[in-house]
This record gives sequence, structure tokens and C-alpha cells, in this order.
Amino acid sequence: MITPEGFLQAARNYSSGHTQGQAAKEYVENLPKTCDTLGRSLPWSTLDNLCTQFTGSPEEQCTIGLLGALYAKTKSPDFNTQFEPFLVQFARSIESDSTDYQSLRAGSALVSGACEAISDQVIRRKNPILAINLMRSVIRRIQKGPRQLTGVHATLLQLCLSSHCLKPALPYLMDDIDDFSSDLKGGDCKQVLLYFYYGGMVYTALKKYAEAIFFFEACTRVPAQTLSHIMLEAYKKFVLVSLIQLGEVPPPHKSALQVVNRILKPSAQPYTDLVTAFLTHNPGEVVAAISRNQEVFRRDNNFGLVKQVRAAQTKLNIQRLTKTFLTLSLADVAARVQLSSADEAEKCILSMIQDGEIYAKISQLDGMVVFLDDNEKYDNPKVLGKVESQISRCIDLNKRLSEMNERLATNPEFISRVMLTGSGGIGTGSSLGLGDDQDMAVSATASSSSASTSRLPSSFNH
Repeated sequence: MITPEGFLQAARNYSSGHTQGQAAKEYVENLPKTCDTLGRSLPWSTLDNLCTQFTGSPEEQCTIGLLGALYAKTKSPDFNTQFEPFLVQFARSIESDSTDYQSLRAGSALVSGACEAISDQVIRRKNPILAINLMRSVIRRIQKGPRQLTGVHATLLQLCLSSHCLKPALPYLMDDIDDFSSDLKGGDCKQVLLYFYYGGMVYTALKKYAEAIFFFEACTRVPAQTLSHIMLEAYKKFVLVSLIQLGEVPPPHKSALQVVNRILKPSAQPYTDLVTAFLTHNPGEVVAAISRNQEVFRRDNNFGLVKQVRAAQTKLNIQRLTKTFLTLSLADVAARVQLSSADEAEKCILSMIQDGEIYAKISQLDGMVVFLDDNEKYDNPKVLGKVESQISRCIDLNKRLSEMNERLATNPEFISRVMLTGSGGIGTGSSLGLGDDQDMAVSATASSSSASTSRLPSSFNH
């Protein structure tokens, strides 16, 4: 077992450059396990002393050692009682001008682990908003660029959801991800899955369903050969949000076809039943499907979304009427979509007109609805600006894809994997930089993901 003195010396050797090459790589990879052992075996005062020795004079400062000592504190039995001073110490260490960014990024696994522990504590104390700005600061310091995903992103999103403070999360969801921090490249995909899952939940809470669909679907497309509970929960919400936004569930992408058809669909049978009932366009079938599986929907904290699916079917049925009729009485509308009265039909139609879902006008004299064509000519500056923005984004995306392809084509690790594949060796699933498919799937177990998702307020589904 490593001693405090041995830990101190090893950290200084790495920081000074005496540990290089493969030895340096192995040191960083083994550091979380080493610090875990130290935290569970050493008293808090000894860990405090280690932190002090790494933050002394400029010659004594050692960022990687300090990160290790702070991470060890999160594994200490005294962490719960010493949390408040630890939070202050961690924030000062991350935001210090003397912090070495290169070591900070090399030790990103330690940073992510400490941030998870902080998140658990503030959520347990019912004050998750306390750590949001700290997580944003951490991301800024360990990111190489705005398009790099780190292990702290999912932690930040979880805090935003738990505190019902969603605005700080949006900037981290709008950038196209094309790189991963070092702690996400070793094979554990839990934080990648949670990033897409929580991102989908943020957009669902904001009723930005198109974006939510993208994130939930991306979660189900992370390479895997065995079931992850996080992926299953994302798939359930993907089905519900797709019905609300699109009126159907899009077919799975070819990269996720086997996982969806063989594992996710059979494991989410109540949701499949709801889709079948929805596509009959018969409100009675939907009500029956909801009634049969109500306990499951409530247990999954999805009953609020299920109720929105029922309302979405009513709107979809009204939209179908616009393709058949030019005029229709409110009473006929209510009868055809199975609403209780003409007044309820009128409220629903007015809401849809206001949201731009249909074009119609209602005559208050005779209670008739006149369905109209879209009068938008799409020739105003706003539309042209949107088109130009999308074209610019496509050009930028094409440029970045070309650059990534060039880097990949000359990457020795990728070339060796392709050669091994051609000779009957390993598969290409791990060429994404996220580890082997099976390792990725096993990493996000049902127990760990349940602990991560159970703390989220069910009110976001309403």
C-alpha cells in the first residue's frame, strides 16, 4: 500500500517531468485507485497535510498531487461532516491562478470524480444550485475547446435539473461535440450516456421537443452490445417525446437497430403498446393502453409525458381533419376527435392556431370552423437569415468532418485496429475513442444509473 510520503514523491516526480512516457501514462491511469485507497485509509488531518504540501511555495506547488489529495478526501469517511470546508478548498484550488492546466486536464478523472461527490452532497442537502457555477468553472478549465465533452458536463446538467434552474445548462447543449476529455476515453461511457439523457430531459422540461428527441436518440446510439439502464430510460422518453412532437416514433438508426429491436423494445413493452394504440388514431385505444400500464408509467416518472401524448393525439386528429374538410362545426370536430363538448373543441383549436399548428378561423355566429392554407410566403429577412445560418453551419460541419477524417486516416492506433479487424481480430466499435462496445455497455450498470436518475424531480415530465 502506498504511503503519504510515497504519494507525495510520485506526484512531484510526475509534475517535474522525471516520470515520462509509458510510466507517466500508467501513473495517471492508476491515480484514481491509489487516491481511493488513501482516502479510505488515512485520517482527514493527514489528507489536509498533503493538500498543504502541494500548495506551498511555487517550487512545492503540484496540481496533479493536489487533485489526487482532494479526490482522496471525497472517499474519506469524514467527507460528509467536512463537506463545507472541502467545497471552499476545492473551488479555490480549481480557480487558482497557479493551477497547471495541463495537469488539470491530465487528471480530469480525479476532477470528474470529485465533482460527482460534490453533486451528491448538495443534492442530498437539497441545495443543488449551490454547485452550478462551480461546475461551469471546472468545465471551462479542463476543456480544450467548447466542442469537447468532459465528465463534468453530466454532473452540471443533473444539478440544473435538480434545482429547476435550466438556463445555465443550455450553452453546454448547443455545441456540436466532436472530442472527449481523457477521462471519457478509457471505456466507461456512463458520463457520456448521462450527458445525452440529462440533455434530453432539460429540453423536455423546456418543451423543446425536437432537441429532446435528438438527445434521447443519441443516448440509445452509443455503441453497446448489452443493455444499459440509462439507455432504456432514454428510449422510453424518446418514444413519448416523439409521439408528442412528431405523432410517430422514427425508425431506429442503423447503428442502433439491433439494440433497439432486440433489447430496448422488449424491455419497454408498455411504451410499445402505447405507440400501437396511438397510431390507430382512436382516443379510446390510447386511454385503454394508459389505463393498463398506468402503474408502470408512474413508477418510471413518465406519467406526465404520457398525459401529453393523449393530448397530442387529439391535436393530431384535428390536423388530419384539415386535410379532409374545408369547414366543420365545432360540434362535429368534438364528435370526430372524441372531445366532451364543442367548447372543449374550440379551446383546443384556438390553442393550436396560437401555436401555429393549424391555420383556421372560428365563426362565433354559427360555431363553424374554416380551415385555411398556410399564408406564409417564406420570403422575409427572418427566414433568409435562418437559411444562411443553416448553410454556414453545414459548411462548418463539413470542414470539421474533413479534418477529423484526415486525422483519423493518419492515426497509428486507428490503422492498427483496422489491420487487426481485417485479419479477424478486434472490431471497430472502439475506434470511436470510447473503448470496446462491451466495456462501454457494462460500465453503465442498472444500479449506478438508477442512483443517478432517481434523484430527478418527476415534475419535469409534466
